[in-house]
Amino acid sequence: MRTVAKLASRLNWRRLDQPSVPQFYVLTDQDRFDNPLVDTLEIFQRLPRGAGVIVRHRDSMQLEALTRAIVPHAHRLGLKVLLAGDVRLALKHHCDGVHLSQARARRGPLRISSLPPEFIISAAAHDGLSLRRAVGARAQVVMLSPVFATLSHPGANTLGLHRFNNMVAGQNQRIIALGGITTQNVKRLNLGAAYGIGAIGAWRD
Repeated sequence: MRTVAKLASRLNWRRLDQPSVPQFYVLTDQDRFDNPLVDTLEIFQRLPRGAGVIVRHRDSMQLEALTRAIVPHAHRLGLKVLLAGDVRLALKHHCDGVHLSQARARRGPLRISSLPPEFIISAAAHDGLSLRRAVGARAQVVMLSPVFATLSHPGANTLGLHRFNNMVAGQNQRIIALGGITTQNVKRLNLGAAYGIGAIGAWRD
C-alpha cells in the first residue's frame, strides 16, 4: 500500500510550478506526540524536500524552545518552518512563515511591513466564510479542516469528502486538506483542485 509520504513525494515531483510554497505539511502536536521534538524530527525523514512544518504549542516558552530546536534541523533537510500564531517569534528564529488561527485571520492582514519577500502566511479555515477571511488576511495557503474525523479534535464536526471537494473546486487559493488524513482516504480527495495535504499521524504510516 502506498503511504502518505510516498504519495506526497510523487505529487511533489509532478508539481514543480510553485516550489516556494509547500504542498505538504506536518503539524507538531503536544497531545499526540510523546515527545514533540523527537517525534517531529523522526517524521522529517519521511517528508519530501520542500515540505512544511507547522510548529505549535500552547505554552509560549515551550513553543520558542521547540522552534529553536526544530528550525536548523528542518532547514538542513530542505524543509520550511511555519510558526503558529507569533509572527515576531517566527522572524526572530528565522522561520519561513507563520500560521494564523481562524480567529486571527478574521482580523485581517498582519500589520508588519518588514516581512521577508518569500515569507509564507498560512491560515486555518473550517468553513466557507473562514476560507474567504483567510484570503482577506492575505494568506498564501489555507489549511481547510477537519476533512475527516481526527484524533486532534475528537467529536468535532467534519467537512466530509463531498463538501471538501466541492469547496476546493474552482478555487484559485492554495488549499491544504487537513484533518484525519490517512493512507486510505487521501486518494479520495480532489487533489487536482486542492494544493496539497497536511497530517500528523499519517506521516508515520
